Amino acid sequence: MRPALSQQQTEEFISLAGEVLANPLVRGMSAYIQHGQTSCLAHSVAVAWYSFAVYKRLGLHGQERALVRGALLHDFFLYDWHEPGHPRLHGFTHPGAAARNAVRYFGISGLEEDIIRKHMWPLTVLPPLHRAALIVSLVDKVCTVAEVFGHSYRPLLLRCAL
Repeated sequence: MRPALSQQQTEEFISLAGEVLANPLVRGMSAYIQHGQTSCLAHSVAVAWYSFAVYKRLGLHGQERALVRGALLHDFFLYDWHEPGHPRLHGFTHPGAAARNAVRYFGISGLEEDIIRKHMWPLTVLPPLHRAALIVSLVDKVCTVAEVFGHSYRPLLLRCAL
């Protein structure tokens, strides 16, 4: 999984991600394991990075900010889902928890909310309404598989100063 972004696109991504990544609650996502040995923060940054790369590769434009913010916040549920006491059907319930937190702490747009709420489609019965949301949903699945098989995002995280 190579980050296929130019220097200019990399700078655009970092600029778009900056506000979200500066938030202490988002930074705290590094304390929760998502898949394999990958933290929730590393997973979210990877999903945002690769979604942005796919979006650019497809020649799309105009929704970059919402795509990056929605992807960074798609797993903003703020708990360790592996520990007892959390929803047993985490895959079905965490998009709603993440969306509620994103609304509370970031005042997200409708597109950002669609990205967050629909990223687990087809587990979420309603499909994504926007191309950006579909891209995030598909990239999330690719990243999850890579993480389960031990992929590390260390170079990507260093590039994003995490």
